Amino acid sequence: MKKIILILVLVILPMLSQAQGYHTFVDFHAGSSPSTVGTEFSTGDYRYKNIRPALTFGMNITEGYQVMPNLFAGIGFGGYTNFLSYKEHDSSRYSWTETKFYALYFPLYANVRWTLDRQRKITPFADLKIGYQFGVSLNDGCMTWTSGDQYYVKPRSGIYFVPSVGVRFGKSVGFNLGIAYNTAIGMKFQRQPAASANGRFDTFDSVTSGVFMLTLGVDF
Repeated sequence: MKKIILILVLVILPMLSQAQGYHTFVDFHAGSSPSTVGTEFSTGDYRYKNIRPALTFGMNITEGYQVMPNLFAGIGFGGYTNFLSYKEHDSSRYSWTETKFYALYFPLYANVRWTLDRQRKITPFADLKIGYQFGVSLNDGCMTWTSGDQYYVKPRSGIYFVPSVGVRFGKSVGFNLGIAYNTAIGMKFQRQPAASANGRFDTFDSVTSGVFMLTLGVDF
């Protein structure tokens, strides 16, 4: 992954000599995953299933150059959080939905954006961000509260790959409305055995989930 980022930077840098203008993009995004991650587990009289990122939101800041009339290239960073939703069942078949605020992700990325015609007040664009994101736990991530084995969810660092399409409004200053897809929100599930005296954690599943997002931003 680091080699890919280096190659992208080396490709972008020679373009800067032909740059037509320095620009900053600030984007806000929010969305949800339409599908579950497939992980299920049971402990004591309780079963946990239908795990999915129910709400993801954050922002990105990108700095770079309009290297050609239609092409912007730059680098950026951001941050977003993830609310995890899952269904819990007890032995009486009663079920309820829980939501856990468990992680922050911090992406660093290279960005290219193609805009049909920046001289028009309304014009479509296509955007691609690719890089690496770091996952940080916000709490212990415990999903269970029984006296048996304890189960935890933790963020997993990895690739950041987000394509998007949308519409730009304005000329010198643009307002951008789009739809994006974060392809790789990584998480891992861990078990702490009830008999573990040393606090050992065993990772029993590692998954990646995608999230559709609505994006709203400005460039200047």
